[in-house]
Amino acid sequence: MSKQSNLKLEILPCDGASETICPLCGEGLNLSSIAGMLYDDEQPLGCVCEKCLAEHPKEVAGRLRERVADLYDFIEKAHQSLSGEPWFRCIEKVRRRAEHWEAFAIRIECLDEWPVREWVYS
Repeated sequence: MSKQSNLKLEILPCDGASETICPLCGEGLNLSSIAGMLYDDEQPLGCVCEKCLAEHPKEVAGRLRERVADLYDFIEKAHQSLSGEPWFRCIEKVRRRAEHWEAFAIRIECLDEWPVREWVYS
């Protein structure tokens, strides 16, 4: 089974969401809207906003890549103007985060549609 097939969405009212920022686009969640809890296998990744839910995964992956580009711009500027071990460790954490989100964008881009998580209620 390919890794991207492990991504699933559970549709839920946003007022029950613990996150207030969409992990994909970085926009705030409208608390009166519908959101989707994004899972990777059984691991919840956060609430996806209504806008991201309404768009094709390829469009969302593009926006996520824009966020990654912003992180890499930050890293480049930080390398030019900051020095010392504490800053280096901070910059490396940001670089790892950018790499993580880039890999995640690739997985999302492979989706033909958002996979809705099936629940079995007893």
